[in-house]
Amino acid sequence: MSWKATDLCENEARPQAADLNVTFNQYGQRSPDDRRQVSSPVPVELAAWTTAGELDYWVRDQSEWWGRVRQPDGHHVWIRAMDLRRAPGIGKGAQIEVVQLLRR
Repeated sequence: MSWKATDLCENEARPQAADLNVTFNQYGQRSPDDRRQVSSPVPVELAAWTTAGELDYWVRDQSEWWGRVRQPDGHHVWIRAMDLRRAPGIGKGAQIEVVQLLRR
């Protein structure tokens, strides 16, 4: 175990942890094939089809894709790809993008 920083308040530590979670999992560094940055954050909804926030990264954990979503309060959460869809009025559904990711 190593320390990346000390004496951070929670609001400073959360974004740093969210960025590290994109690059690393519990076994070490993720392969570049197991992560995809969204070129421009996309507004998405959660499975209850309520606003979840903005999707900015896809990460594959074993055989399942997860999206990193910045909530309106600025904190990041990880949500399974199957539980996300693009917010209405934004264009094609995120479900299509997930299918395209899984084919790679």
